[in-house]
Amino acid sequence: MSTLATVEPTSGKAPVLTTGDLTPAVAMDFENAAQDFFVAKSVPLDKQVSLILPGIKDIRIRDWITANRARITSLSFVDFIKELRENYLQSDWRTKFATRFSHPHSLRLVNHFGIGPKSFCPSTASSVILHLFLTILPSAIISKLIWMMN
Repeated sequence: MSTLATVEPTSGKAPVLTTGDLTPAVAMDFENAAQDFFVAKSVPLDKQVSLILPGIKDIRIRDWITANRARITSLSFVDFIKELRENYLQSDWRTKFATRFSHPHSLRLVNHFGIGPKSFCPSTASSVILHLFLTILPSAIISKLIWMMN
């Protein structure tokens, strides 16, 4: 059985992404922790990626970084996170997420946040929630959605 990566809390330092499998929630936690670090330390855009790389401890991700360091350090943080997700989240994570939210229980979550009508079909619910997860909702709400589903 594999372990899941976690984000270690740091005080005024770059976040640490531990060894383990990356999940959407952990990727989001890492992104949020990095953004908080950038703001707290007034990190310029062109230095953001290079300053968080040492905190990534998973050897698979470290190998990717080592093999592509010049290109990766030239990326914006947004593009870096996008590539990190593309390369290290399970390839079917979007399907699993949509399937999980296709359960009628997910309709309550949609209504709880005042999104959409009181009743609509589960496939629409999963599509709406997946769209919100990927594009619109602030990370705090997404974290709450994930927590409520566990």
